Amino acid sequence: MIQHNHWKLNQLQSKYSKIALWGLGAILLVLGLFSIPINYEVLSTAIGIVLLVLGFIFTLFEKVLWKANWVQTVMKKCPLISNYWTPVLEGRWTGTFVRDDKIHKFVLEIIQTYSTISCVTYSTHSSSKAIAAELLFDERTNTYQLAYYWHAKTSSTQVDSVDRDYFNGFSLLDISINEIRAVKLEGAYFTDRQPTQTHGTLSFVFEQKELKQSFQ
Repeated sequence: MIQHNHWKLNQLQSKYSKIALWGLGAILLVLGLFSIPINYEVLSTAIGIVLLVLGFIFTLFEKVLWKANWVQTVMKKCPLISNYWTPVLEGRWTGTFVRDDKIHKFVLEIIQTYSTISCVTYSTHSSSKAIAAELLFDERTNTYQLAYYWHAKTSSTQVDSVDRDYFNGFSLLDISINEIRAVKLEGAYFTDRQPTQTHGTLSFVFEQKELKQSFQ
């Protein structure tokens, strides 16, 4: 199992930099071999413009472009870059969590870039926000998981009660993928809730891209 988000972005940046440096070196070598005079002022300006354009493209890819269907398809199916493919989880997921054999409705909302991911959950009487979240990739089985450590607040189920309960927890979800789309999240969680720690299972299916920032 490896750290997925930042590891893959770092790999892309490293390859990106190597291509740019080798390309520059090749151009200078050709100019030298053929004794072509070099205007270093023009060359430095051209290099600056190229780096700015490449930086813009890379930033656009990291924030937005990687989520496009055609980019997802190309990255998934092209052997040269398939290792850099990552599932799109951004959006609203609805499902349930099971604790003490009782089923409760649950909502998970995710915001994602290529290198970062954040999670917020909602239920009838609680909400939680991820303190740390990470996509994990297992190269041996070619499977993905979403892991996140979160802080929750729960209101009492008693009418007109103002009592609140705060606690932390950890969730680990297996990601089911159909072609290039993540379609289901399933796994387990546990908490440090007092006086009794709790644990259970989670299951979500994708609902929509738009976030509601609420249970309803």
